[in-house]
Amino acid sequence: MNSSVNVGESLKPLARWLSKHINAPRFLVLMMVVCFLMAWNRGIDLLYGICAIILALLLVSWVMPWWMLRQLRLSRSQVGLAEVGSELQLRYRFAGKPAWYLSVAEQLPNIPELQTHFIAYADANTPMALNYLCAQRGIFTLPKPEVSCGWPFGFIQRRLTLVSEDCQIIVAPKPAVIRRLPAPIQDAQTVDGQESQQIFSGHSDFSGVRDYRPGDSLKSVHWGASARQQNLIVREFHGLDCPRWLVVIDGNSTNNVGTEVSNGVNSSFEVGVRIAASLLQFAQQQQKGLTLYIESSQSRQFKVQPGQQSIAEHLQDLAWVAADGTRNYSEAIRAAQQEQGQQAVLITVRVSSQELQLHSPSGHIDIVISEESYRFPMAQYKEGWTTVSQNQLRLDIHQLSDLTRVFSQ
Repeated sequence: MNSSVNVGESLKPLARWLSKHINAPRFLVLMMVVCFLMAWNRGIDLLYGICAIILALLLVSWVMPWWMLRQLRLSRSQVGLAEVGSELQLRYRFAGKPAWYLSVAEQLPNIPELQTHFIAYADANTPMALNYLCAQRGIFTLPKPEVSCGWPFGFIQRRLTLVSEDCQIIVAPKPAVIRRLPAPIQDAQTVDGQESQQIFSGHSDFSGVRDYRPGDSLKSVHWGASARQQNLIVREFHGLDCPRWLVVIDGNSTNNVGTEVSNGVNSSFEVGVRIAASLLQFAQQQQKGLTLYIESSQSRQFKVQPGQQSIAEHLQDLAWVAADGTRNYSEAIRAAQQEQGQQAVLITVRVSSQELQLHSPSGHIDIVISEESYRFPMAQYKEGWTTVSQNQLRLDIHQLSDLTRVFSQ
């Protein structure tokens, strides 16, 4: 038993060498040389015939893939919305003569390996869609595709970088699932100096009724009015039962930490954009109002209105934002508060070394990314919620935090 194991172990280097250096074309060439030498030495005509057949096989396998690819053209376009970590769908349209046994390879951003698909048959009348994994948010122009052909026998693959039009892809951030968002208590004095006893976790004064919208809780349905109107009617309350959120993301390039690792896919700005996308989705699902500011070189504003059915357009627009601004984060927050008023709950995202000088009477959720996690990513860092004051909550995360899990703590 031990001897057979030792023999198997000793043969492994030979097997690795053979798999590395011996392929089908080389094996056929070796066979042809052997057959030719035997035929020349012994004068066996059959071996001359076998040598000629192998030579013809190699010539056909070398010429036909080139012939198949010489007039092939293709165009590519993105189908639908792609998100980081999910699949991007590209639609291919081939032009020229029909082709068989094609392999199409694409190089997507921040993925070192080529992603390859095999196509048994392609012609101008049959467009096809292929899926590729996305790893980075942004707007990218794909390099020319690499197409190879092994028709008809598959012994030899001819590769060619096809001439095609530039293909631009849009990769949006993937929102995390936020099931609940803790709400701080509003200051006793409102902005106008009037007393307010409303808090986000409780009820406020009854305001009226309206038609039911998808996403409304059945607890708010006014069943009596619904029976009379023969339509679902829900109760509405003043102010903080339907809180609004104001989210401001820092787009200052000097505050963007972690850009030197993996093309910045987990930089502090990218984490902030993922949080912003998650909050947009949460507000849409909860049928609440939210305003998002991203202070880059150009201030970008995104709004979710109560009852809004989709945020796909916002997610697509988030693919275009970049950390190329110069404005001070505290100044950007104060400008957003002045524009939107002080009645919204403020949500900020910053690294732990940043200090904010601001006040939000309606409450403040401060999301803090550990700057140390970019220097020592494998260490353990604090995660979770902390009550800083009556109207301020703090959420500690790091660059690799699972946002769905952390927000649910």
